[in-house]
Amino acid sequence: MISVRIAIIGYGGVGRALVRLINDKRNVLIHEGINPVVNYVIASKGGIYDHEGINLERLIGFSSNHGDISKYPEGGSRNISFATLMENKDVDVVIEMTPTNLETGEPGLNYITKSLESGLHVITANKAPILFSYKKLYEIAVQHNVQLGIGCT
Repeated sequence: MISVRIAIIGYGGVGRALVRLINDKRNVLIHEGINPVVNYVIASKGGIYDHEGINLERLIGFSSNHGDISKYPEGGSRNISFATLMENKDVDVVIEMTPTNLETGEPGLNYITKSLESGLHVITANKAPILFSYKKLYEIAVQHNVQLGIGCT
């Protein structure tokens, strides 16, 4: 069984749907030999961190009644941010789903670049960073021997 430690950046509609999907498909993934462990969920006002893995079922219940995940009672804080993730570097995959900014590609472009440079695999659903910097991001991924996955783009 391979555990895959995951950081989710962006907890809007797509981020919430991904959390539900991971939770719903957990048994299928485990049957395939993959244990998905979501360690971070980071939103614009803070986030959640749990070294052992966030209880996704509880998070889904909390999220349906509360908009601010920094108030999540099991590891939520306004101080959890992308900087926390970069400081700890304790995940395997960063899934970046911040809002698309067609003028600059930020903040997603920065998150993707720094994650790849730190040796973390990245999956993004964000069009703008790919539009602005696909070649550069691909080269960084190759240089650091990690994968850049592009979905929903």
